[in-house]
Amino acid sequence: MITFMMALFAVFSFLRQRQPSPANLAISAMAIVFGLVINYVFATRIRSGLAYMDSHKSRLREYEAKLRLLNPLLGGIVDTADDRIAGQSATARLMRWIPLLSYVVWTVCSAILLLKLGGRV
Repeated sequence: MITFMMALFAVFSFLRQRQPSPANLAISAMAIVFGLVINYVFATRIRSGLAYMDSHKSRLREYEAKLRLLNPLLGGIVDTADDRIAGQSATARLMRWIPLLSYVVWTVCSAILLLKLGGRV
């Protein structure tokens, strides 16, 4: 995903250096739409990955609780009393904002490119 985005930013840089023409505007429109699709797929993959990790963490907690019912002396796999482990990690919290940042950067770059090819910048 990131490789495609970097390639599209390279296309944007190339098109910004070109003169405004209908062909360049059409190529820009396709690149913008393709970039929005990539951003959407990136956001859904991150969301589904975080949900997958959260579901496995909760299943591990349930498994640990059942093991402790069988043998109370058994040590825990995950220390659920620790707030750092019980909550969400800083990385997971940050990952939720990366797609939004990507959308904002993509929108700003798209607007600059369209203004340039429209002859306004």
